[in-house]
Amino acid sequence: MSDEATKKFLEKHKPLKPEDVRKSLADAETSRTNYSKNIEEIESNLTAFFQKEDPIIEPGTGKVLGWIRQTSIRELQERTKEFESALEGKTEKEAQELLDNDPNLKYKQYDLMASLITKPKHDAKWWADNATIDFIKLFEATWQSIMTRDVEAARFLPEQTTGSG
Repeated sequence: MSDEATKKFLEKHKPLKPEDVRKSLADAETSRTNYSKNIEEIESNLTAFFQKEDPIIEPGTGKVLGWIRQTSIRELQERTKEFESALEGKTEKEAQELLDNDPNLKYKQYDLMASLITKPKHDAKWWADNATIDFIKLFEATWQSIMTRDVEAARFLPEQTTGSG
């Protein structure tokens, strides 16, 4: 660093006095003791954190139509690979036609809904028999929004931590 750059840095970030350093360290130690180290409580907190859900909201009325659970990175990768392998090399139009007409792929969509929608809870057959195009669009938009939000918020690539990708 040049002398001028060092001078500007020190003007912007004034060095701490020794008593400020001691106080900062003491405050940090005190704040650590305020957090629980009870493993049962920590496990309970972690489990609750992993069970977050987001609402599927009807845009016209603002009414909640269901709740989607957030998925783990591993589950997201596995489900994404299922669809990607089936749709590999297809144009968007060809992919949509395949999704509309291939019973196996269509059923994967309903299976996904049965797995992710926690309220109301129904099996894939129920979703296949009852879901409308508009609901499927809302489901997909909500799930995409969750995934986009979660992946963009992470500061790492999931593939780096899970060894897949």
